[in-house]
Amino acid sequence: SPALFGDVIVAKASASWEEGKYLELDDGSRFFRNRGIPKTVGQTIGPVISACVETAKDRILPLCANYIRSGEVRRLRRQYGKEMRARPEFKIGLIVSGSSVIADEMKVGEIIARQPNALGLGMEIFGVFTAAEKAIGNPPSVMAIKGVADFGTSGKHKTMQTYASVMSYYAFLGILRAVFIGGPLEPV
Repeated sequence: SPALFGDVIVAKASASWEEGKYLELDDGSRFFRNRGIPKTVGQTIGPVISACVETAKDRILPLCANYIRSGEVRRLRRQYGKEMRARPEFKIGLIVSGSSVIADEMKVGEIIARQPNALGLGMEIFGVFTAAEKAIGNPPSVMAIKGVADFGTSGKHKTMQTYASVMSYYAFLGILRAVFIGGPLEPV
C-alpha cells in the first residue's frame, strides 16, 4: 500500500538517485541512464531487521501503543483524516538519497521513474551507508529509519514531523531489542 503520514520505512538498501547521466537519443529526446548502485544492510543484522519489520504488529506496535492512543496523536488523526492511518505501517526496502532537498512534484516523479522500487526519499541515508561501507577494519552494521512526514512536495507538514520521528524511534527501539535480546515486549 502507498505510504501515508506517520508510516515508517526502514532502509534495507539505499542508492543515490543522482548517479547516472542523461543521454540524447537519435530522436532528440533525453534519457537518463541510471547508474545508482544500491548499498545494503549487512548480513549480520539484515535478517533480524527484516523479520522485525515484517512482524511489526508484535514487535514494534506494542512499544508505541500508549503514544498512538495519546490526545496529541488523536488530534493529528482528526487533522489529517485519510492521509494518516490509525496505526502506522512499517515497511522495509530501498530509500533513495540525493544531495538536495526535494520540494517539487515533478522532481519526485523523475526520481520515481529512475528508481521505481524505492519506498522513500531522503538526503543523508546513502551517505551513511557509504560511510559504513568504506570504514576501515571490520565494517560496522548500518541501518536507517525514516518516518513519513511529507512527500517531497512544496506542502511540508511540520506538525507531522514529531509524530513521524517518534514512530521512527519506536521502530528503532523494536529493532534494537530484536537484535540484542530477541524480543519486544514492554511498552515504553
